[in-house]
Amino acid sequence: MRTWLPPNLRRSAPGTPPLERLLKEARPKIQFPTSLHGSIMDAVRVGGASVARQDRLNETRPEAGSFAGRWWWWLTAPSTAVLLGLAVWSFRWGEPQENSAPLYAASAALEVGDQLTRQMPALAVAPLTDELERLRHDLESATQFLAASVP
Repeated sequence: MRTWLPPNLRRSAPGTPPLERLLKEARPKIQFPTSLHGSIMDAVRVGGASVARQDRLNETRPEAGSFAGRWWWWLTAPSTAVLLGLAVWSFRWGEPQENSAPLYAASAALEVGDQLTRQMPALAVAPLTDELERLRHDLESATQFLAASVP
């Protein structure tokens, strides 16, 4: 029987597949520090203390459905909206800047580009239209010549 395994892996203990035996033998021998368990437990204790402290802080905060919670919400939400509105209004309706020449130049360039794109198709097709008119004239002349020469 031919297998894909090398010869040293074909012989193994009965009941143990050769690949499993190879993986078990190749397992690294890791030595963990003796203080690892203690440091993990210290971290768990500190985390538990911070959770308890957070729970105490949450007890002092007003509930969302209570009068204090609603009062705080109705005070902060409209004032925040008003401040945002004033900020937008001041940026939008601020005094005009004196140095707005670059904006005028940019808008003029955009207008020229718009006019160019509107006029360019007619300018590009004009020679073809002229050539087509000449071709039609030549065909009519040839047709008239042939009609006149046929008895």
